Amino acid sequence: MSFKIFASLLTGLAFLANPEPTEATMYSCVKSQPEPVAKLAFLRNERAVRPEQFGAIGDGSTDDTVALAKADSFAAKHNLYLSLSPSRTYLIANFRPRTRGIIGGHSTIKFTDNGDGPGLVLTGNQIVSDLAVDANGRLNGIHITDTKNITINNIIVRNSSYSGIYSDNVSGLFIHNSTVVGNRFGFFFRNLNNFFLDNVVAMNNGLSRYRNDHGITLKHAHDGLIRNVTVARNAAIGLEIARGINISIERLCTYMNGSMGLSIANSTRISAREIQVRETNLYGIEIAATLGSSRIAFDHAQVTGYPLRPGQNRLDRGWSISGKVEELFISNSRAEGAVRNLEASGFSRKITLQNFISRNPISNGIHLKASAVQLKDVVAEGGQVSLVLDGAKDVRLSETLTPMGILMINPPVSFQEVRKAGQKGSNERFVVRSR
Repeated sequence: MSFKIFASLLTGLAFLANPEPTEATMYSCVKSQPEPVAKLAFLRNERAVRPEQFGAIGDGSTDDTVALAKADSFAAKHNLYLSLSPSRTYLIANFRPRTRGIIGGHSTIKFTDNGDGPGLVLTGNQIVSDLAVDANGRLNGIHITDTKNITINNIIVRNSSYSGIYSDNVSGLFIHNSTVVGNRFGFFFRNLNNFFLDNVVAMNNGLSRYRNDHGITLKHAHDGLIRNVTVARNAAIGLEIARGINISIERLCTYMNGSMGLSIANSTRISAREIQVRETNLYGIEIAATLGSSRIAFDHAQVTGYPLRPGQNRLDRGWSISGKVEELFISNSRAEGAVRNLEASGFSRKITLQNFISRNPISNGIHLKASAVQLKDVVAEGGQVSLVLDGAKDVRLSETLTPMGILMINPPVSFQEVRKAGQKGSNERFVVRSR
């Protein structure tokens, strides 16, 4: 899978023509309409078998475990699909289908509450569509391990004790138009490669019995695309990527998550565009590099704090960059209303801000610790200190606005000259510190 977005962000700066992003250019936090999945279009025209042919009732109270097992066995033997009857609820104790696909027909599979194992176990080269899964306290609503080529479309998963959809050691996972709600974790993926999440929602996960759990978690994932995703009201982090490689995020809306909207840790070649984060208590976007991160790029990302309300915390940092990030590029983006709008505290190697706005921080606007800093068309307004460059040896500024006016230094100048320019301001609105 190729990701042209990342290459264009790092190498093609010519397209960044607007001097500052406007409200109209920012991504509105609206999920797009579900897109048809061509791979699934033929399903209803295929031959299929129904569980009722083997004695299933589908009334939500009769145990249909044996009937579904017989229907699945017959479908697998004859290379058929398993087609569930519309609007019915099948109560089962366990289900590990061997058929090549399940057509739900907007029906429900509900698991009995007499076990703590996984719910629906998928074993590879399968398609599941148009189905609700009520895990009823089972470990995972849908469980996928040590396999490949799974397609999930138009699925709702709820009420698992661990993860709505869980995968480990999977190659080729494609999830479309699906929602997980009321689980401990929404989606939890480990050791995943070649994946596509499109039009998915993770909401209200980890709120009842758990307090440190996330909407979507990817650990050791690589070569994937995350597109048109909403993560909201989860106990801790909206979207977490840890040790990821070559992952692209397009159109992410995250709001009212307990600690962070988006967390990227120890990852490389991550591109993100059209990101909106709001009403998060701790960090809007976190980039952590305790083990090293490189080549992280954002385009059209907006992080917004919110006023204090009874019983609610304020946004501490709009953007938090910790550890040694090799290269961070942020364009056409903004942060406003946090205690600190953008803070890089780990002395990264290179940070570039282009067409970036920082407004109305409670404390600091932009505080960067990095060996090399490039700022072009940056607006830093409000706060106790609007712009701090801490310890940079290579600083390049172009049309950077602070409350004291326009600072234009072109061609690029030495660190000493930038330091002198910074000292011309008053009230420490623009500060450059040497190490």
